[in-house]
Amino acid sequence: MLFVTFGTVWAQQESPIVLSGDRTIIYIDRLALQGDETLMDVLMMYPELLVSGFDNMLDGYQLRMENVPISCNIRHFLTSTPANACTKIQVCENPGVAKGKTGLDGVIDLNMRHNTEGAHGIVNLEASTATNVSPMLKINYGRNDSAGYSTDIYANTSLSVSYPRHVLDLNQYADVHMNQHLGSNDKLLIYLRQSYESTSSMPNKQNYLARARYFHTFNQIGTELLLLAGYQHNAEKSLRPTDDANGLYHTKTGSQIYMVELNTPLPFIHGLQLMAGWEMDIVNYRYHLTQNSITSMSFETTDYYSVMNNDIYLQMDYSIGPVKLSLGDRLSFYRYGKKTFADIASRSTVRNFIMASVAATLAKGHQLQAGYYRRFINPDYLSALSTSERKVDVVRLAYTFTHKKVSTNLGTKYVRMVDENSHTIQVNVAASWMADWLILSGGANISHSISMSNTATYGNIRLAPKFRLPQQWRIETQFIWYLSNAPERILTGTPVYGLLAIEKSIENILNLSILWHDPFNSNLSSVVFAAKIMF
Repeated sequence: MLFVTFGTVWAQQESPIVLSGDRTIIYIDRLALQGDETLMDVLMMYPELLVSGFDNMLDGYQLRMENVPISCNIRHFLTSTPANACTKIQVCENPGVAKGKTGLDGVIDLNMRHNTEGAHGIVNLEASTATNVSPMLKINYGRNDSAGYSTDIYANTSLSVSYPRHVLDLNQYADVHMNQHLGSNDKLLIYLRQSYESTSSMPNKQNYLARARYFHTFNQIGTELLLLAGYQHNAEKSLRPTDDANGLYHTKTGSQIYMVELNTPLPFIHGLQLMAGWEMDIVNYRYHLTQNSITSMSFETTDYYSVMNNDIYLQMDYSIGPVKLSLGDRLSFYRYGKKTFADIASRSTVRNFIMASVAATLAKGHQLQAGYYRRFINPDYLSALSTSERKVDVVRLAYTFTHKKVSTNLGTKYVRMVDENSHTIQVNVAASWMADWLILSGGANISHSISMSNTATYGNIRLAPKFRLPQQWRIETQFIWYLSNAPERILTGTPVYGLLAIEKSIENILNLSILWHDPFNSNLSSVVFAAKIMF
């Protein structure tokens, strides 16, 4: 992975927003925050991020905490979690090499602030006129002892119950992050997750995940070894219509993950950092279909699918004065297989993820970056094993300026679908101003796509002012104007998304709010009442 960053090391460290290779890092403590800002307020500073309506707050991004996915109501989590609960936010636009993610989606990784002693948390309850009730509980507990051992636990649980048209939908999530420091050289991170979903189309979906990461530091220069092991179990039942009947579909998935990674400075070349690792995933799927036919033709069938991949990856970061260079490569060996009542098939592929980037700190507060990324989109191995991988070439230019309470970000991206001969140019811009009485965020996302059969230009313009009033009152508004070819406008038939919220805090302990979202869309419009208690 090749990053080139021009600028002094001092300027890099002082900037609240740092461009680096496949990601943009937002350092919370360097922002001019007053303490009442949420994670959503900070994320709206980022240009590529589209707040695409009330229930789709992070279009095209997977939200993670300490590099493991979060299972919860994402909008509820981001709007109820204070920004200062994190130390930094890493927005990874092209996470193929370092984080091993395929597809065009990005990753937003939250690094939480560790609690040194005692417990604190947030209880948040929402109820809406769209017959939805959603409570959420977040707790952070920390403990230190005189021998240098420390424990930090971050727990999150949420429940969402909705009953539109007399049909009950239930979504329940819980996860626990435990960071255990075993002295100055050893650290153990344990992550547990459980979720349950029940809807009209999927009456039973259960997920369990356990993951452990062990870090050991060998020397004074910071050579660190990471060992990871994890297992995930997923089971679901769903009702799926077939040609002449309704089938009850049972799915069970078991997946294992193992990783060994070494991070170290190389002492013989000052400023050179190495990351090298091996990662293996083994996934087994079992599908059992029971079909009850109106024509009395009934049958049962069980299909088996398996996926195994072995990845070898290497990343070099080199800083020399005002320049930082990085080069990365991930070589992935995939094997797909299936066994059904009709046939047996398998296929093996090799993918090579590449990332090269140059970023520059031209002056204090000004940064510029250019990067190239080779991406891949997974084939639909469950139904068409003959489908080849779709290669994607991405070229990205980015600029950011931050000074005190002002932030301006610009991102331009060229995306080429190699196998389909289609091209897309994206221009994304965002600006924010944080004053004592106002948080003003705005931006635009414009895309122009060219394919063999179609040419289209679409996008959006957004504005989100948040006013601070006396006696801890706040008024928040959001507006997104969609251009004529925007997918959101085609889907809903409404050119504007809107939101109005009024909040009142009492002694920084209790927060009450009422908000009206989608006022321009009668099908989605709803009023939400929320109460948040901090302890």
